[in-house]
Amino acid sequence: MNTLKRIDVYWNKPEHAAYLFIAPVMILLFTFSIVPLISSFILSGTDLSLFLTDIKWTGFDNFIKAFSDERFLNSLKISFKFALGAVPLRLFISIIIALFFANNTFFNKAMRSIYFLPVVCSSTVIGIMWKLTLNRYVGLIPYWLTTYLGIPAFDVFHDTSLALPAIGFMTIWGSFGMTAVIFLAAIKAVPYELYESAELDGAKKIRQFFCITMPDIMPTFWFLLITNVIGSLQVFDLVYVVTNGGPQYSTETTVAYMFYTAFTKYKLGYTSAIAVIFFIIIMALTMIMYFIMLKQEDK
Repeated sequence: MNTLKRIDVYWNKPEHAAYLFIAPVMILLFTFSIVPLISSFILSGTDLSLFLTDIKWTGFDNFIKAFSDERFLNSLKISFKFALGAVPLRLFISIIIALFFANNTFFNKAMRSIYFLPVVCSSTVIGIMWKLTLNRYVGLIPYWLTTYLGIPAFDVFHDTSLALPAIGFMTIWGSFGMTAVIFLAAIKAVPYELYESAELDGAKKIRQFFCITMPDIMPTFWFLLITNVIGSLQVFDLVYVVTNGGPQYSTETTVAYMFYTAFTKYKLGYTSAIAVIFFIIIMALTMIMYFIMLKQEDK
């Protein structure tokens, strides 16, 4: 009885009870993030297949093989090309939308809901919808272009120069609503007195944006920049649904190539090595952006 009382007293203290509340999340994080991460580092040094047979330690052979694998190097290039194109456009469109619909009118609230609607759709649904819409033979947009503008129908997803931009467009269309909502929350948190003072001093809207709004929402901007870069580098679902890496590997991102090596070639060890390399690259890039953000905040 005394033991139960001591336990009850111990867990009733706020600094101890807090661990009970975070325990479920920590268990999930450990099970689905920490354990797979550690396992990837271990498996990267083996030639393990997907069927868990013929395990043999190979050391750094998988890493050496990866850096001489032209298809892997091409997938890295595609991933970075995709991120460099998608992230700036998504941030630019999102902040413009947030600025235009910042006031709490009925029309603005309705437009916010419309722009946010694609976020609640799965990437698979978005990919299938746009794949049908842009289809050369049954798509609505090619039909309009041919009928009303006289432009010959072309196959977007079988053109090496158009397939990746098309996937980038679908990604931005499906996710900019969330980024815009976060920007909107940051913009509405800026004290209105600052804008009133700027107006009294004769500052126009553009000057107010660059001198008041942007400096005040910079922490939010850096947060969205970092998370969007990480998410764009890891794009997979739209690629898998729409092009499956084609044509001629022009849309095969690193995650798509990892899926191929794991579930088509059954090379679990080699896939783990690619995952480790990609993890280190993303972590290094994230740390660089984080330190740049800290320096900007100090200034």
